[in-house]
Amino acid sequence: MDEITMAEVAELAGFAKGTVFIYFPTKEALFLEMLGREISAWVDEVNAVLTSGPGRWSTTRVARLIAESMSARVLLTRLLPLLSGVLERNLDNARLLEFKTNLLAQLESMGALLERRLDFLQPGEGIRVTLRIYAVVIGVRILCAPGAGAREVLARPEMQPLVVDFDEELMTMMLATLQGLELRTQ
Repeated sequence: MDEITMAEVAELAGFAKGTVFIYFPTKEALFLEMLGREISAWVDEVNAVLTSGPGRWSTTRVARLIAESMSARVLLTRLLPLLSGVLERNLDNARLLEFKTNLLAQLESMGALLERRLDFLQPGEGIRVTLRIYAVVIGVRILCAPGAGAREVLARPEMQPLVVDFDEELMTMMLATLQGLELRTQ
């Protein structure tokens, strides 16, 4: 994000730099808007699948849905790790409140659907599951995005055990998270 300037954004969008600043006073505000749109599209996609068909689902089915839908959204998985550490630090409270309010509503809707599909979730626990999804995605994405020097080191054959495949690790971690929650009820 540091490499991108608002002047470059304006040029790519075909606007004057000043025009972009009317809508987005900082880069963080622009990226937050992008993140909000990505989250909304992802939640809509997942919710549409969760509402199709009757019955309870297995942890494997839910983990696969989450992992596959997240894997297809590279921009979302790259913006999520920036939210707490970068984006929220240079935003006005009104913009942040609006983002968080929308996020809460979206995650509550997904959480309620997860509660209907997973019989081990109690009412109100679905939102906690969505927050765990968020945490897992951030952790896995960070592990899969080492710096240039680290990529060079990790390319060495003896370092292959430290290389993390995003899709594979996300599925494994989602399944472990959901199965762990399921085990506590047995």
